[in-house]
Amino acid sequence: MIDVGAVEQWWELSRRYAPLREISIGFLKPIGYCFIFSQIEKLSGVKRVLEFGHGFNPSLFRQLGDAHEVHGIDDYQALPYFPEAKEWDRNYQAFVAGLPKGHFQRGLLAKGKNNFPDNSFDVVCSVSVLEELSHPDLADVISEAHRVLRPGGHFINSFDFIEGSDGVLNNYLRMQVEGGFCFEDPCDRAINLSRRDLAFEDQWTVMKYYNITQPDMGRKWHGNWCTFLTASVSGAAAGGLRKGFLRGLFFRRKDLPIVTFR
Repeated sequence: MIDVGAVEQWWELSRRYAPLREISIGFLKPIGYCFIFSQIEKLSGVKRVLEFGHGFNPSLFRQLGDAHEVHGIDDYQALPYFPEAKEWDRNYQAFVAGLPKGHFQRGLLAKGKNNFPDNSFDVVCSVSVLEELSHPDLADVISEAHRVLRPGGHFINSFDFIEGSDGVLNNYLRMQVEGGFCFEDPCDRAINLSRRDLAFEDQWTVMKYYNITQPDMGRKWHGNWCTFLTASVSGAAAGGLRKGFLRGLFFRRKDLPIVTFR
């Protein structure tokens, strides 16, 4: 599954997930969670779900905690918009205490930074996390997700991007395929990122939080942030599709990548 976050899509899905219609800081995270919930609803036999990089967002744990064994992994990162380490620790402890049905681990979905066994989850997911990573770190996370997912398990994510950065998205798809994942229903046409209901992050959130590394005076606007939605399959169940997907999706025509602005 490959898609782009859209307003009408969010409105329709959020009819089933009422809390994701509430006012919040940022618009793209509710879209990401709506996508993940809707994808998991379609799957059979899902028991164990892992969200990485959840921060202090309880959405997935509250929505899925009664019917699934939901795990979370996160840890302090010295990012510009993070609180100080001690404050982060206090907030994290309160967050975990407020979700008694959740299973939490301090760490990262990266090699050597967690103690999850191989083939231990049916779904691994994240919302607005992967775009923060460098190329080597993103490859590490994809590899680790592949390790902890059972064969045939699902890797479901929203990936935020600045409008116009289609090359970043093509690379992100390629890295998933090369990391052992496959998309069950690869599209046969370029994705339209100029649709009239394309969802944008609200400008207040971007200027106040996303651009916090810039000085307050003269802070620059770099463009609209959107979110890319992907659901891929891990392991042997995907193996037969992977080669054809890579050839058909990325090399259909040299001048037509899978994601284009038009």
